[in-house]
Amino acid sequence: MILLSFILTLIGCTVLCLAMARHHRQIWNRAPDRRTAFFLRFVGGGLMTSAVVICMESTGWVFGLVTWLGIFTASTILLVFLLPYAAVRVVVKSL
Repeated sequence: MILLSFILTLIGCTVLCLAMARHHRQIWNRAPDRRTAFFLRFVGGGLMTSAVVICMESTGWVFGLVTWLGIFTASTILLVFLLPYAAVRVVVKSL
């Protein structure tokens, strides 16, 4: 369950980052319109919420919340290192 929660949190953080104009522009060379940004925020929030619920169901609400905070920290550190790399790969492919 921890691995599933990690994957959902990583995907949720990635989707929430892509809802921001700066990161969306890094990947697709354009800012998201309002509808796309809202949809990305909704999906990212849903994925993060489901990851929290999975952690709470597997280990109880107190330990589940602490476990999810650790998972959230690990996934955001991974995302911080991977998002700039993905942006560079997209720019290099477009050349």
